[in-house]
Amino acid sequence: MIVVDQGNTQAKICQIEDFSGKITDRASVKIPHDIAYPDFVNLMEDINILADIEDEKLYLSSVVKELTPYWIKAVKAITVDATWDLPLKCSHKELRGTDRLMMAVAVSEKKLPAIIVSLGTATVVDAMDENKEFLGGMIAPGIVTAMQALGEKASQLFCVNDFLKPESPLVKTDTRRTIESGIFYHTVGSITCMVNAAKSVFYGGKATVYLTGGMAEKVAPHLPFKVIIENDLVLRGIYLTAKYKGN
Repeated sequence: MIVVDQGNTQAKICQIEDFSGKITDRASVKIPHDIAYPDFVNLMEDINILADIEDEKLYLSSVVKELTPYWIKAVKAITVDATWDLPLKCSHKELRGTDRLMMAVAVSEKKLPAIIVSLGTATVVDAMDENKEFLGGMIAPGIVTAMQALGEKASQLFCVNDFLKPESPLVKTDTRRTIESGIFYHTVGSITCMVNAAKSVFYGGKATVYLTGGMAEKVAPHLPFKVIIENDLVLRGIYLTAKYKGN
């Protein structure tokens, strides 16, 4: 099967063997939210992984409502969302983001209880107990989103382009490095606080922390607790959900 994670920043596409669950091919592409349908079709034709779509089902998790109908019309995508029966317990699942639900499904087959930290356009922290019940979570601005907003909203500040640990937390040299220091400690501090708050709901404050998203590799070494980096949680969750429903 082919599974697609249409996020706010990019679409991740992969081909997964139906029985083993092994990813055999993958691609990613940035798709503007305001793209015209003909341009979307042309973009799909440029992605080789979709060349044999007629022979396989394509399952889609999308958080971009403008693009969802394009996927359905162009490649007959089957949307996986809160209306589906899921291999986990979740109250009010219709109010949850589909990407969050798919990450929870993926983690439900791992060590529980668990906390999922997703570093994307938003920083999302979710929790699941040992009975595979999705407990909900917290949503805050993402790292890159915060960097961009600072540069856009303050006339004398800059949009920094990387996540770097400064040599000293207090910078004397220039404003750009001062912003880099602030972004670093703000990010590490906020994630640490959010995770510790989520841990507090579990007996003894113990839970396995899974970290995913484009900034995971850069952030993980600086967090004061052990994390397991999982870069394909949404894709894995789509696959497991489709298999659970028997498709």
